[in-house]
Amino acid sequence: MISSIFKSDWQHQSVDKRLQAIEKMVASDQPVLTELAQQDPEQSVRLAALDKLTDPRVLIEISQAHADAATREHAELALSVLLGPKSKLSEEEFRSLVSTNPATVTLVTKHCPHVKLRSELVSALSAADQSELIASIDYTETRQLIAENLESEEHLQRARNLLRGKDKNTEKIIKSKLDLLHARQRQDKENQDAAEKICQKMEFLATHDWRAEFVGKYSVWQQRWDSLDFAPTDQVRQRYQKAQSEVGARVEQELLHFSVAESQQKLTQEMEDYCRHLAGLSRQQLIPEKTVIIEKLEQSINKWQALKESVAPDPLLAEKFLMAENCLISMPEFCQSIDIDREPGGTTGDALKSISRSIKSSIAALKWPDHYPALTAVAEVLDELQQLKLQSKLSLEKAAGELKKLHQRINRLLSTTSRGDLGRAKRELAAVGKLVNNYTGKDKSALNERLDKATAAVSKMVDWNNFATEPKLIELCEAMEAMIESKSHPDKIAADIAGLQQRWKVLGHADCAEQHWQRFKAAADQAYLPCAAHFKQRRDIQRQNLKKREPLVSQMRELLEKTDWQGTPDYKKIESGLQSISNEWQKIKDVERKAGRKQWERISKIRAGVYEKLDVVYDANIEAKNQLIERAELMLESDLTEDSLNKLQFLQNSWKQIGVTRRKQDQLAWKKFKKLTDSVYQKIQQLRKSKRAEENAQLNPHRQIIRKIKSLAKSATELAEADSAFTSLETDYQALPALPSNVAEKITAGLKSDYRRACDAYSTARDRLRKAGRARMANALQKKAGLCAELEQLGANASPQSIEKLQHAIAEIEIPDKELSRRFNQRVEVALDSDRSAAARARQLVCIDLEILLGVESPAQDAALRMQVQLERMKKDGIGHAQIETGAAIRKIKQDWLCLPGAEAELQQALDQRFSRLIGNKS
Repeated sequence: MISSIFKSDWQHQSVDKRLQAIEKMVASDQPVLTELAQQDPEQSVRLAALDKLTDPRVLIEISQAHADAATREHAELALSVLLGPKSKLSEEEFRSLVSTNPATVTLVTKHCPHVKLRSELVSALSAADQSELIASIDYTETRQLIAENLESEEHLQRARNLLRGKDKNTEKIIKSKLDLLHARQRQDKENQDAAEKICQKMEFLATHDWRAEFVGKYSVWQQRWDSLDFAPTDQVRQRYQKAQSEVGARVEQELLHFSVAESQQKLTQEMEDYCRHLAGLSRQQLIPEKTVIIEKLEQSINKWQALKESVAPDPLLAEKFLMAENCLISMPEFCQSIDIDREPGGTTGDALKSISRSIKSSIAALKWPDHYPALTAVAEVLDELQQLKLQSKLSLEKAAGELKKLHQRINRLLSTTSRGDLGRAKRELAAVGKLVNNYTGKDKSALNERLDKATAAVSKMVDWNNFATEPKLIELCEAMEAMIESKSHPDKIAADIAGLQQRWKVLGHADCAEQHWQRFKAAADQAYLPCAAHFKQRRDIQRQNLKKREPLVSQMRELLEKTDWQGTPDYKKIESGLQSISNEWQKIKDVERKAGRKQWERISKIRAGVYEKLDVVYDANIEAKNQLIERAELMLESDLTEDSLNKLQFLQNSWKQIGVTRRKQDQLAWKKFKKLTDSVYQKIQQLRKSKRAEENAQLNPHRQIIRKIKSLAKSATELAEADSAFTSLETDYQALPALPSNVAEKITAGLKSDYRRACDAYSTARDRLRKAGRARMANALQKKAGLCAELEQLGANASPQSIEKLQHAIAEIEIPDKELSRRFNQRVEVALDSDRSAAARARQLVCIDLEILLGVESPAQDAALRMQVQLERMKKDGIGHAQIETGAAIRKIKQDWLCLPGAEAELQQALDQRFSRLIGNKS
């Protein structure tokens, strides 16, 4: 009874009482709020209760089942706020909500603040659902995730249409994917067109009369088909395979005929080449070639028969082969005929005639075509026959001449005895005696008779020589005995002994020399004793020097034998080693002459082997350098371009990379190469200077405008004036003629980059001017607003002078923005109006807008108004409307605040404090 009398405020009949009760309710009052939201007859109470509900399930039920449309809409709005970015629900609560109410998936996906859950829910949606949902999602990252997930053109285009103007970054992703999809479609079309073209080409080959060039075309189109990096359509592939199999079979047949004909041609050419080879062989080289000819002939005939069974040869080719075959068949007999042993003493008489007949018969049997080169062996054999005949004749003439010379020699012997040259006479007598024994018959009898006379004359000469020579021999013995006491240097003593010995020999072979020779020899041996010790010491030194030189021989041998000549040896190191060995060898000079010569011959032979290896490299390298010189000459004579500098540098680098060469050859080649490359470089430099001057003439207008834009960016102070100047410069730049295609891409890119940087610099300067202008305009607007506020507070009893003074002060402050100036003038016009209710309402809505923008709670008395504002905007823009740029929005709200007429003084002060607090929190 009492409880029915004292009802709770939320059950009070007064709407205001119920609203105040709802304002005071806490989390534990959710059941009461649920009842009010569902059953209260007053709409405002239902809406206030909905704003306090925290159970999303209740809000979902009301939004779906309540009879009042406004209540359903408000419940949906409250649910979006509850589930939105500032939701206090945990991720697990969201998951529970989705699992128990599958219908909430879309709503949770739109507003849930938990990234992981949103991503899972999005991934579970179909591509069509994702594209329809993208524009209503509150979160940029989720919208971008959906954009990344979409693949088909239909879904991407649908998402782009729904999202247009609401999220530029996501739109960029969608546009990029659409562009890539379109590019792929274009590429697929181009690929299929290419496959169709190849297929048509192959079908043309399959359906037209065969021509020789079809073989090459078939190979080209088959290679192009095989190189396709995509899969053609099944229809095109089947058509191609059918045409390719038909053409391929014909090509194989043609290639077989061609291959056999080519083999026949090659075999015939080999036979003819072998005949030409035989024609160039000498007689000695041709004789052992007989067995090779027989084998070659047999092999060639067998090959020809096998090829002939496969494809009938060309008649002309068959005739050529037969001609070469007959030629080789006749060659073995000819080789046999010219292989005849020659007698050591020469061939004469009947033997010579027999050889001549045999050779002429074999030459006549030869089947050697006239158009083949003449056989060298035939000419040699005929020439040899002629030589044999001539030798036979000369041998007879020579025998007669030698007999005559022997008689003349005996005459000279007789004259020698009369001049007293005993030694020569004895030697000549012995020599003539030997020659006489070679003769027989009457020639020998005549010679012996004259030889006896010469022998008697020499005997008489010996007797006279003994009488004259003996005193001189005694004198030489005494001189040699005097040498025993000599104190001269051993070298001089040895030379003097040798001189006396030579004088002894000059005296000749007198019979008395025998009795004095022992005395002379004993004295010479005694005198030579000091020399023997000296020369023994020298020989020891020479032997040691020989031993010192031997390691150098070993080093030279190692250099030859252990160097990997087949690989890539260090030739500079090899040259250095050779030079080092040679230098060390030159330092060791005093060696035994005979042994030293043998040692020198050994190291020279080894060194020659090293240089034989090096000569191959020297020749190859100097040839390579000569080729570079020729290329440099051609380059100098050709029309050079700026790109020729790369070729010149390549030549110079190639020169450096070439290995060792002979010094003199290298110096001569280098001087010539350097002179040529210097000339080429000068020509290129002249071209570059000329081209640079021409390019500068073309580029300078662009550079001048770029410099002017940069200067404008630095010096601009007035935005309008600067924009006008920049627009003029930009127009002038665009009006410049296009750069020629011969200008280097690097220079063109650099110029474009400079232009972009200059424009960016001006853009930065323009932003600076605009920012400064906005700041000046904001200051001016603030001053005008302050003066206008004073004017608004004067009231109706203010003096006209005070009013006029303030109005004049306001008018003196200029605002460049005409629209802003017009709006502020409207405030000035109503500054003295007494009715300020509309102004208060407008300023209250501005504060609510700013609170919504900053996400700040509005005062309790404005909560319903704020909810109404948000609901109206949702109806107009949709729940997932695009994000607003906060800075620009705040600047606009400040301008709106300053341009609005003032409210009543007390209310205006409260609103100013509320607005300043919000602006202060943001800053």
